[in-house]
Amino acid sequence: MTPHSDPLPNAMRSAVYGLLAEFWGRPLSAETIARLSRSAAVDEAGGLAAELLAPLRDGAPDITLRLGVEHTRLFGGLQEGYGPPPPYESVWRDGPVDGAVTAAVAAAYQAAGYTERVFAGPCDQLAEELRFVAALCAAEDAAVSEGSDDALAAARHHHRRFLEEHLLVWAPGYCRALAAQSREPLYAALARVTAQILHEDSSGFALSAEPAGDAPAVGCVPAAGTVPGDGPCRMQ
Repeated sequence: MTPHSDPLPNAMRSAVYGLLAEFWGRPLSAETIARLSRSAAVDEAGGLAAELLAPLRDGAPDITLRLGVEHTRLFGGLQEGYGPPPPYESVWRDGPVDGAVTAAVAAAYQAAGYTERVFAGPCDQLAEELRFVAALCAAEDAAVSEGSDDALAAARHHHRRFLEEHLLVWAPGYCRALAAQSREPLYAALARVTAQILHEDSSGFALSAEPAGDAPAVGCVPAAGTVPGDGPCRMQ
């Protein structure tokens, strides 16, 4: 994957986060796969579009079914051992019972005025967290267009804080585990691209974030009984 050399404009960053959220949040329909597989992989986002589109071009007639089954296995959390723990921040940080992480995510949404949730289930699902950041990037873009320094500062504050306190804490390590366990190239690519976007976004705020490689998730250690990179993590 080729990282982009310059920071993405806010509008493009919002679009990238929104696209990633859709890939994480829902199985791809046959119509969507057909449309994406015909798309020209315009390299406006430093190779990221091509990275995601390439696995959809295998031409296999069963690709919709395969991806649907794999989406359920990877993200459904149906049973232990069937797939990795599902992509919820609370699962990867403090286990499914405590509730403190989910409450903190909900509070972050409320503080930023984010009320139009799209994906079903708990609010700390990775798809919803990515869509939240997409909304913040869009707010930054609108503030720049309107010349509102206060609105820009507020959106960037929420953006930076959510990366630092939530997404960067657990998502890179989760993406590393998913890339290793995925049986479909699409979802391995999705994990790599998501980790890369988070890493590059963090650099704009001078945050400490692991690259899309093999380092453990920032601030996390594996939960008891798990192998590093292959299970939930808890805060140190």
